[in-house]
Amino acid sequence: MGFDGVRFYVGSLSGLMLNIAKIVVPTNNDNNFWSIELPLLAVDKLLDDGVSSPIFDLLLIDEAQDLSKIQWAMIEKIEKENNCAVWIAGDDD
Repeated sequence: MGFDGVRFYVGSLSGLMLNIAKIVVPTNNDNNFWSIELPLLAVDKLLDDGVSSPIFDLLLIDEAQDLSKIQWAMIEKIEKENNCAVWIAGDDD
């Protein structure tokens, strides 16, 4: 999706990871699914299957303090493949 040629996605990181991993939310999910399992599935898909990351001009990350190292790895891969800007907002805790 784009606006005046700018490529963007409006949604949550979890939604983006679900799209990348090509899965639906399991009915018996818990916090580990969102913070560990889903990010691993998305990163594995991007790294192991040779799948190109989604194309963006800018990543705007909110609630950055809540992201795991796995989620940051996925964001970094998208950033490097797209050579896009990353803006980060979060609490300092």
